[in-house]
Amino acid sequence: MCDENSSRSSLTTRGLAQRFCSSSTSSTGLRRKRRGWDPEAEEHLAFRAKLREERSRPLVEQIYSWPEAQRQKALPRSGLGQATQYLLGMWKGLTRFLEDPRIPLDNNAAERALRGIVVGRKNHYGSRSTRGTEVAALFYSLCETAKLAGVEPRAYLLQATHAALEKPGTVTLPHDLRN
Repeated sequence: MCDENSSRSSLTTRGLAQRFCSSSTSSTGLRRKRRGWDPEAEEHLAFRAKLREERSRPLVEQIYSWPEAQRQKALPRSGLGQATQYLLGMWKGLTRFLEDPRIPLDNNAAERALRGIVVGRKNHYGSRSTRGTEVAALFYSLCETAKLAGVEPRAYLLQATHAALEKPGTVTLPHDLRN
């Protein structure tokens, strides 16, 4: 159970998980209080950067110390050794959100975007060619990118198709169509 008043301060796996859960539940509360704000506005980006520096960076540094210590103890070919090597190899990407406040703390938008693909997976079992599956994946990607950019996917596909037919080689990106 995640509890903000957790008194466990050791860096055991359970202690780290509890600290992480308590920090994420409190940041969720912050997000809920801030509904309706423009996340790309300059003052909000500055506020987000400040919060990440004050709250997230110390937690991330504590979390980093554990796999770093395990790397010294675990055999490189053991499961733990391979897992810590993998984690440390991905660390730069995992902590990129600390440097750029525009990067979200979670990937919920990406997960929601993939939900339609997963639900429709049975429809793709009947694909008769690899090429057909690749084209379907391309269209899913274009449509979801358009949605994330705030553009109607059908309108985007129509305009991109017309632009490509009028001038072959033209690439129209969804954010080019935003008003």
